[in-house]
Amino acid sequence: MKSNTNNGYAVVTGASQGIGEHLARKLAAQGYGLILVSRNLEKLTALSTELSQSFQIKAHPVACDLSTEAGVQQLIQFCSKHSSEIEVLINNAGFGDLGEFCDQKWEVYQEMIGLNVTGLTQLAHFFASQFKKNKRGSILNVASTAAFQPDPFFSVYGATKAYVLSLSEALKEELAPYNVQVSVLCPGPTDTPFHNRAGTSQSPFVTQYMTSVEEVAQQGIDGLFQKKTVIIPGLLNRFLI
Repeated sequence: MKSNTNNGYAVVTGASQGIGEHLARKLAAQGYGLILVSRNLEKLTALSTELSQSFQIKAHPVACDLSTEAGVQQLIQFCSKHSSEIEVLINNAGFGDLGEFCDQKWEVYQEMIGLNVTGLTQLAHFFASQFKKNKRGSILNVASTAAFQPDPFFSVYGATKAYVLSLSEALKEELAPYNVQVSVLCPGPTDTPFHNRAGTSQSPFVTQYMTSVEEVAQQGIDGLFQKKTVIIPGLLNRFLI
């Protein structure tokens, strides 16, 4: 599983669309081999083929459900065989759901917490341990501007992203002595399919303050390699926070 470049591999979760897909594109352009992860094997395979041909890198699709223990372990098992070659983890997979807390089924929140919190933390723990041992590595956790304040009608999603923000800032300090960078990307409304699933695509705030996914991904990658801790794309988003 050797890359054709001097860079190692980057693992990108939630890579089949949206921010994850564009983060993968930015990393491929920098010469990283890719391990692309989501539940959609068809989209992952198409993206892997495209990026392999366009950037002369190796890309591997791994279809698994990271909201479940079995899915997380599937990815860890795949990556553990090549841990010395993996240099970047992009913890991007996640989803939200708009509505009153009591109106939603518990199973939706269970899946959301499993993906946004538990799966993300398991992967951060596995890769941080490897990076610490190797004395190098970079982790980008994707949170949201929703992490900075309680968010009525988006309560569980906002709480999961507050967790991601807090975890990332703490790990940044713990891992810095081992040459391991941890950053957290906190985008505001972004032009991705996320809002269709979340039920926020028609929100006036979302439509008015939408940021392009390309800009969010570029600032995410730039901020990670510039060793920024908290990355908030967009001047207005930074002002509002």
